Amino acid sequence: MPSRKNLGARLMARQYLRVCSLTVAGRTIELLRMTFNIEKDILGVPNRGKIQIYNLSADSRTAIQKSGIRIVLKAGYQGDVGTLFIGNVLNVFHIRKEADIITEIYAADGF
Repeated sequence: MPSRKNLGARLMARQYLRVCSLTVAGRTIELLRMTFNIEKDILGVPNRGKIQIYNLSADSRTAIQKSGIRIVLKAGYQGDVGTLFIGNVLNVFHIRKEADIITEIYAADGF
């Protein structure tokens, strides 16, 4: 059985191999900094997601601007990626914060 120290080192290495991709408006966005918060509900309320993407190109920002566009968020570790959220875009905002342009996408499923 591996020691706790070795197990911790393996878990840290695994975190390093995290991957995330977002497909929206026919474009797959990868290799950019992304943060997300997905809220799942069992009470019949649509599941909601807030996804932030840093420094998208102007073309990509324009392409995802329309409400109702299908969105698919996948994340995991290299070789073990799963779908976390499928839904439709509700709102998109672009925020300038210092040198970054942050695109905030608000989405929900079941629309």
